Amino acid sequence: NGKLTVSASNVLIEGIKFKATVSDLKTVSFTGASQNIVFKNCIFDGSLYTDVSDPQYQGSVFFHGTNFSGSFVLENCEIRGYTSWMLADLTTDSATPTVALSTVEIKDCRFIDCKGSFACRGLTATPTEIVSIVGNTWEYSTLTATSMHPSFWNCFEANNSKEVVCRYNKAVCTRLGG
Repeated sequence: NGKLTVSASNVLIEGIKFKATVSDLKTVSFTGASQNIVFKNCIFDGSLYTDVSDPQYQGSVFFHGTNFSGSFVLENCEIRGYTSWMLADLTTDSATPTVALSTVEIKDCRFIDCKGSFACRGLTATPTEIVSIVGNTWEYSTLTATSMHPSFWNCFEANNSKEVVCRYNKAVCTRLGG
């Protein structure tokens, strides 16, 4: 229930449902240097946090990666109801990364009613070995002009990586009014 704050390395989280409360701006965040995390068969629900007055994020954030580096796996998870323009940033608070990602795998996940973008940013000097985004769906209960945040730029962003594999994904989205 609620949020997950991590200060550890080599973490496996499996089969847990996180339902952020009305005061949980960020569902997953890091309080100290942390590396290598795996999420399997989890549900992340950010729909109860409805405050859009936060000047930086303007809504709920799934994954806030400041203090995180190394490998990231998100497999067979459901992510729903997040309202910020930043759904996830694996290494920062949406800035130029200062730490390296080694590998990223986002596989067979459902993103439902998420208004923001998911960023996987590697370092220019030490690029990510591979970013693999395979078999995911991005959908909305009702597709309207406000289904996505006005600052939404992509379902997924991957840069500074030696290899990017993006296939068998399905997105039904709109940019109306954005």
